[in-house]
Amino acid sequence: MSPSLHGLAALGSPRASSSPRPLSPLVELNTSDLIKQKKQLWQRVQHDGAQFRSTPEERKQFKTALITLWGEQYRPERQQRWNGMMQRMAQMKWNHPELKYMATEDLVALQAWTTDDYEVVQDVLEKEARPTAHGLAFAKCIISALHSLPEEYSYQGTVFTGEDQLPDWVSERYQERSITTDRRFFAASETKNASWQGMAVEWESNSTTGKRISMFSERPNEQEVLFPPGTRFQVTRIEENETHPRLKIYQSQIA
Repeated sequence: MSPSLHGLAALGSPRASSSPRPLSPLVELNTSDLIKQKKQLWQRVQHDGAQFRSTPEERKQFKTALITLWGEQYRPERQQRWNGMMQRMAQMKWNHPELKYMATEDLVALQAWTTDDYEVVQDVLEKEARPTAHGLAFAKCIISALHSLPEEYSYQGTVFTGEDQLPDWVSERYQERSITTDRRFFAASETKNASWQGMAVEWESNSTTGKRISMFSERPNEQEVLFPPGTRFQVTRIEENETHPRLKIYQSQIA
């Protein structure tokens, strides 16, 4: 386990205080317990669907996960980062009344997704992925945010993305004229120019409920549309090429 999971010390409040408030510690779990939690989260994703919401305790766990993600030496810096993100998203809610009922921590999770922090969570629910307490904590708040965003944030139309994946990885997940259920977060862009290009595999996906998250992003130029785990797609066609992209997948979201 990461050192940050053991005996978390109290972190001070952003205001000076003689009695700093402790972080809510991440639950210390062994590998088998983490796998069980991952299974339970996947079952909850499938059962709750668009009604999935994070709990107050899960939001506390996410705060701890974000602050401690890169280890003890980065904790003060990450605490400051958390404070800044919370302030930014609180202001965002003030400026956009349609967001007022959303948990501020869930919006912070969306912003965190658009940083390098995404690596800890993107594949956490994949069948073969080894889950971490940090990844599971991130996942709950990002999923909650995507399902909580108002309908006006849904993107309807074609979105584009690319990844460097091996043919075996693709064939395990995608077959022509089949329905696939994503267990990972699926990120795409509103335009071809803003998408990840020059990759071995490209997707053109017809979106109905993918959420536009550029407003919350640290990289708004990516024009990102994000789909939560549990999203289903009908694969209509797979093209094979001798040059990049080696494979091109065409699919339509099943709402």
